Amino acid sequence: AVVSTQSTGEGLKSGNEALKELNAIMSLDDVEKILGDTEDAVAYQREIDDMLTGTSLVTFDEGELEEELEGLLGVEGLPDVPSDVLLPEAPDHELEEERKEGERKEARTMVAA
Repeated sequence: AVVSTQSTGEGLKSGNEALKELNAIMSLDDVEKILGDTEDAVAYQREIDDMLTGTSLVTFDEGELEEELEGLLGVEGLPDVPSDVLLPEAPDHELEEERKEGERKEARTMVAA
C-alpha cells in the first residue's frame, strides 16, 4: 500500500510539473483559439460531408413548395389545347433517304470485307 501511495504521489507530482510547463508555453487565449479553429474545421467538414452525401444545405418548407406548385398549375391565361385538331400521321414505312443510306453502309461493309 505504501508503494502504491508513493507511486501515486510521484505521478501527481510529474503531472503537476507537466501542467506548469504547458501553462508556461500556452496561454488561455492560445487554447481558446485552437478550440475555435477546431470547431470551425469540424463545421466545414460537416458541410462538405452533407454535400457529398446529397444532403441539402438549404431546407425547404414542403407546404410552401406545394402552395407554389398549386399556384403555378392554376395560372390563368394559358391557352386551352384544342381537342379537335388532327395531327398528320407519322410514316410507318422506311423513307427513301433512309433506305439509300442503308444501302450505302451495306456496300461499304462489303468492300471492307
